[in-house]
Amino acid sequence: MPAVTADAIAEVLSPQEQALAQGKSTWVETNEEFRRLLPQIRQSPIRLFVERAKILTDVYKRTEGEPVNVRHAKFLKEFAERIPIYIHPDETLIGSPAPWVGRYVTPFPECDGSGYSELKWMLNDNPAPSEAFITSDDWKLIENEIAPYWKTKALDINFLSLLRTAGPDAYRYAWTDDGKPTGVYFETGIARSSQNWTLDYDRVLKTGFKGIRAELEALRAELTPTDSRYLEKHAFIEAGLLTCDAVITWARRYADAAAELAKQQTDPQKIAKWEKIAEINRWVPENPARTFAEALQCQWWTQAWTRIEFNIGGNVGNGRLDQYLYPYYHADKAAGLITDEEVVDLLRMLYLKMYQYIFMPLAANAAGATEGFAHFECVCIGGQTPDGRDATNDLTYLIMKSKRGVGVTMPDLAVRFHSTTPERLLHEIAETIKEGQGYPKLVNDEIVIPMYLAKGVPLPLAYDYTINGCEEVRQIRAEVYNCGSAYGNLVMPLEMALNDGRIRRLKDVQVGPKTGDPRAFKSFDEVWDAYTTQMKYYIKQVFDRTILYEDVRAKYIASPLSSIVNPPYMHEMKDAMVSGVGFECKDYVSLVNMDMIGPATLSDSLVAIKKLVFDDKKITMPQMIEAIESNFEGHEAIRQLALHAPKWGDNHPEADQMMVKVQRFILGEVEKLPNPNNVVNRNWEQRVLPVTVQVQLGMGTAATPNGRKANEPLSEGCGPQQGHDTKGPTALLNSVAQFEPRDSKHWCAPLFNVKLSPGSLKGEVGTRKLMAFLRSYCDLRIWHIQFNVINRATLLAAQKDPEKYRDLIVRVAGYSAFFAEMDKAAQDEIIARTEHEM
Repeated sequence: MPAVTADAIAEVLSPQEQALAQGKSTWVETNEEFRRLLPQIRQSPIRLFVERAKILTDVYKRTEGEPVNVRHAKFLKEFAERIPIYIHPDETLIGSPAPWVGRYVTPFPECDGSGYSELKWMLNDNPAPSEAFITSDDWKLIENEIAPYWKTKALDINFLSLLRTAGPDAYRYAWTDDGKPTGVYFETGIARSSQNWTLDYDRVLKTGFKGIRAELEALRAELTPTDSRYLEKHAFIEAGLLTCDAVITWARRYADAAAELAKQQTDPQKIAKWEKIAEINRWVPENPARTFAEALQCQWWTQAWTRIEFNIGGNVGNGRLDQYLYPYYHADKAAGLITDEEVVDLLRMLYLKMYQYIFMPLAANAAGATEGFAHFECVCIGGQTPDGRDATNDLTYLIMKSKRGVGVTMPDLAVRFHSTTPERLLHEIAETIKEGQGYPKLVNDEIVIPMYLAKGVPLPLAYDYTINGCEEVRQIRAEVYNCGSAYGNLVMPLEMALNDGRIRRLKDVQVGPKTGDPRAFKSFDEVWDAYTTQMKYYIKQVFDRTILYEDVRAKYIASPLSSIVNPPYMHEMKDAMVSGVGFECKDYVSLVNMDMIGPATLSDSLVAIKKLVFDDKKITMPQMIEAIESNFEGHEAIRQLALHAPKWGDNHPEADQMMVKVQRFILGEVEKLPNPNNVVNRNWEQRVLPVTVQVQLGMGTAATPNGRKANEPLSEGCGPQQGHDTKGPTALLNSVAQFEPRDSKHWCAPLFNVKLSPGSLKGEVGTRKLMAFLRSYCDLRIWHIQFNVINRATLLAAQKDPEKYRDLIVRVAGYSAFFAEMDKAAQDEIIARTEHEM
């Protein structure tokens, strides 16, 4: 890779920027296998992995009329038998859904296959690195076999049909008559089968799939035809048994291939390597793991199947890796069977396995929502034990070390932070953040655990939560809900309030209720009433859509592997896709999410109207409406007034009070939502997890009263409008601490990005400043925090010359990504965020 010059870049560079200036993508020592594999994977184009869709289609054609979970388990079994085996000579962990080395995208036609006939744009027999493509032969399979079958059978088309039958308002609120998104909210359920999820790896490591199979056999022996759920339970057990057989079959095929590789070697070290790998894969995942190497291989087999089973949004989580792997690490270290260097090498090999799977929604309307190939295979470390003690151990530090300085975006590393997090770990966190790749993100035990208690989770389980997805949290032994949520545009109800229920981009189409001509509003109370009327209608539409999706999903999607691995589903003998319907255990919870995008754009706009029009009377309401209708063309003076009104993120009382007012109203409405389908312990929640949807939704949103122009991004996460915070990181922290009312249990996971200059964190003094900042974050009980530590000049240079900076990693949202693999609009949004001095 050509070296990056330091011209026009700030004097102090992050370690990542320094490495790029020297033409390096990594700045730590790695083993030879990693050094050979990483460039092969990075330089490969991203191929559509069509074999999975082909086998699925073949099986589903033969099994119509059977229970969907049984059909899907039969597909898993046939996949294990048919898919070609591929082992790269440099691998130390084996097993790959796609039979090649390099990145791949897996189509899930059962989820979004109605539009696969339109994927011809990906056809390319000579793709460039990082370009997603379909080969000519694969396109023929899609065109002739896969697309025709799923055109009317996929979840997406059937859900949209159901939405149409629910009434014109339900459909029109999200879609125009010609099938284009309105921009009010973005349907995620037609681009993924499930929210991000985490499996109970500890259960698999301790039990093995042979043990899970024995549990299913015992359940079958107890089942009687007089059981009111006999057919459903029988199907669950049959699907589970088939799935266990599939997992064991696939691993045995790989063990045989490794043994054959051993026979082909002449080097004694290589013979020993492949014989050992064959031995490991004959034992796991069928049997309980006995060593660290077996445990890590078993963990990979378990999560590898999720790349095949169903379309989890952005990959399955890795859970509390330092907790469930620690007993194996500790035992092997005590017995002298493994070194810390070997542990780090194995972990990095696991990361390369993860990195090859790319989550890329194929639905046309999903383009732009997950820029940079969003991924959420979160590795969670730190936190507390089930009895409330600090959980940090030696493996915690090795996992942190394994992620530092290597040019791989996966997995996303997250730390559970709390008031007694050890000083040594805090120092490691700060030093890792300073490297500039966006790792790790932090989630705060001091707010998450009380929230779980308020939602009915027993205390030992609350202590044992895992970070999942962007910065959500999961109770893998208690949660039973995973339906995809809607990304709602919080700004659109205000736009409709200022346009009598219409969306400016759609001109005369009435989307929301009529709330009157805003030019005639004589007080801010009238503006507020119009907004809250639109927002109440908005929440109802999102609620209705969620319930419709909940009802329809389980008819088209099944997840037999997740259902036997995670205890609640196994206990109830219900497929995970039913999302809590009919569950009876009082210790289970169903946390139903609605993602709200653009809160600071909304709040700052309300502040601007209140202050400029009604408090200070600097302009009239007709003037404000005229300015935003014209996108501020010819009204720059009004725009400057709006830009200089109080802003969220500056710790300004007026701005912060407005955000609190907005949040209290929204959460009050969310609290009123009913519980259809009698889902156990249903708790509706507002989340703020934008991915890059704030860019996409902003493109369909008109100019706003806070001075934002039409088509510019909405605010990102729970932070300020991009570039509008000017009072420094402490003021920003104090504002964000007020974002969610602490007397409500109907919220979770407000994403919080902070951008710092490397120069402000220079040396040990800078490290100590960052450590103190993180302690303040913890004391203020803010849910989440993550950082970009990078110079603006570097980002601008990377945008100008992407080839030189193709290995530059930045924090986007709940994930880090290669800057060069994002489109310009998403890059501009990151550049526009305020770069603070510490």
